[in-house]
Amino acid sequence: MENTMMVRSKALVQPSTARRIFVKTLWVCVIFMAISAVVGFFVSGFQISVLLSFSLAVMIVSRFTNLPQNIPHYESDLAEISFEPSTLNISYQNGKNANVSVLYSDITQAEHSEQLHCFKLSFPQNVKGASNGTYHLLYMEDERMAAFAKMLEKSTNLSVRYLK
Repeated sequence: MENTMMVRSKALVQPSTARRIFVKTLWVCVIFMAISAVVGFFVSGFQISVLLSFSLAVMIVSRFTNLPQNIPHYESDLAEISFEPSTLNISYQNGKNANVSVLYSDITQAEHSEQLHCFKLSFPQNVKGASNGTYHLLYMEDERMAAFAKMLEKSTNLSVRYLK
């Protein structure tokens, strides 16, 4: 049995730190505009046009905030999974995705979701590059799922839990 497999997968892509700071700065500006709009509404003698001009800014910033580049999302990618003597390595082909390297002894649970077509590998502490620190979601096509599960069970001595 081969120790390396290439699978079509999805990788979690996080927005850059600069982009997250920019979005937060925009929202701070909108909050200041909200305060000035409310004060301006009372000072101007309850003119609705003051509040309407502010609402346009809120709509634009909220739409910008929800762009895919500004929120964590999954993108299709190729993953190379290698079963080393003591570690599991998952390397994504796209350079902006973090790679995951974890000791077999650190994998506490392995689950496969039939609905999501992914494996959830759980860890007792944060692992660099994992989807959520304490677990990693590894998406793959159904044809490769059985081979991966067999190799994972052999390497970790854990049985994969299958979920609907």
